[in-house]
Amino acid sequence: MQLQNNMEDKVDSIKCITAWKWRLRVKIVRLWFYTDPLAEDNEKLLHMILMDQNLDKIQATVKEPYISMFVDDLYVGGAFCMTSFSVVPNIGIMKMTHHRFKLLFQKGTTVIPEPSLQIRDSGFSFCSMFEILEKKSDYHYLIDFIGVITSVRHQTEVDYYGKKLKLMILEIYADGKKVQCNVFGKCCDSLDNSILMKFERLPVIVLQSFKIKVYGDEVCLQNVLNVSDILINPDLQETVRFLERLDVASYHFFSFKKNIHGSLVSYINHDSFDWRRIRTIQLIQQKMENGFFFVAGKIKQVVGDGHWWSFSCVCGHSVQKHSHDNFYCQVCDKNIDNVIARVKIIVEDSTSSGIFVLLNAAATKLFGKSCSVALDQFQKELNDFNHPLHPAFFELVVGKE
Repeated sequence: MQLQNNMEDKVDSIKCITAWKWRLRVKIVRLWFYTDPLAEDNEKLLHMILMDQNLDKIQATVKEPYISMFVDDLYVGGAFCMTSFSVVPNIGIMKMTHHRFKLLFQKGTTVIPEPSLQIRDSGFSFCSMFEILEKKSDYHYLIDFIGVITSVRHQTEVDYYGKKLKLMILEIYADGKKVQCNVFGKCCDSLDNSILMKFERLPVIVLQSFKIKVYGDEVCLQNVLNVSDILINPDLQETVRFLERLDVASYHFFSFKKNIHGSLVSYINHDSFDWRRIRTIQLIQQKMENGFFFVAGKIKQVVGDGHWWSFSCVCGHSVQKHSHDNFYCQVCDKNIDNVIARVKIIVEDSTSSGIFVLLNAAATKLFGKSCSVALDQFQKELNDFNHPLHPAFFELVVGKE
C-alpha cells in the first residue's frame, strides 16, 4: 500500500465519478471475499461497498494480486481517503449498487485512514415489501430487506452444479404482508433452530444483498452464494426503527414452536382475544402457570417514581445498564447499544394490583405511539420546570379499564 502524507484538500463525491481520476473520502459499509463457485480459475476477489457523506454508494474490488497490499488495513466501519484506482462500468445481472460505475484497486491505489470522517449511517438501503411484490421479472440489483421471520421450513439439500447445498425456506413478515425467502449454502448456518428458538419473540432478520426472483406469479427472495449475508436481531438503529413502526409495533409476534416435521412455525396476533386465557392479577402473582394471559383490570397509574420506563434488546429480552454508554443482553450474550423502551404501569382488578410492563404492541394500541416515541417526548418535556414524572398524555389512560 502506498501512503501519501500531503494530499490535496479537494475531495470528490461518489455520484460524480466517471472514467477519470478521483479522490474520495468514504466509509466501508460492506467488505467480503468472493470466489465464483462456477469459475475454473477460482480467483479470489475482495469486494467492498463504499459510502460518502452524501450517503451515495459505489462498489470497489481488489483483485487477487493486490489483496495482500490492502487487506490488513481495510475494515467495515473504517473511514478512509482513497485515490488512484480504475473506473469501469457497473454491468452484470447482479449489481450491488445503483451507481453506473465500479472501482478497481490498482498497485498505485492509495488508502489513508480518515479518523475525522464521521458517517453514522450503517449503509443499508432497505427495499419495501411493496417494491418487492410489484416485480414482474427478476431484478438485476441486489437488495437489502428487513422483516420478522414467521416460519422456517425444515432444511433439505439441493444439487448445485454437482455440489450438495443446504436449503431452508423462510417466511418473512413486513408491511402487513409475507414473502418467501430461499436460503442455501453457508447462510443457513445463521438459521439454526437452537438460535432462533431462544428469543422471547420472533426474531428480526436483515437480508443483505439478496436477489428478487420471479417464478410466474410468485415473487420470492434468494441469497447469492459467497455474496449475501444474514443478520439475526442485529444491534442497529434500523432494527429499532423497524420494530417501532406502527404496522409492526401494533402486532404481537408469538415465539416459535416446532411442528412434527421439525419446522419452526408461529403466528401473528393483532386483535384476537381468547377468553380461556383470562386470569386475575392475584393468580398471576402466585405464579401457578407459565404462558400468555389476559387481565381485565383498570389502569391505576403510570409508575410515578420518574422511572416509568425499562429497556429491552431488539431480541425482546429485558436488559440492564452495563456501562455509561451501553447495555448487556443475557440472551444475545453481548453488549448492545440500541434498545427499545418499555412503559411500566400499575393495573388493578378486584383481587390485587401489580406493575405491568407494556410491550410495543400494547403501548402502541393504548397510546397510539410506541414506547420510544413516548420517551423522546418526555425528554423534550424535561425542559419545562413544571414537568410531570411521565409524559402528560399518559394521564389520558389512567382510570381506563
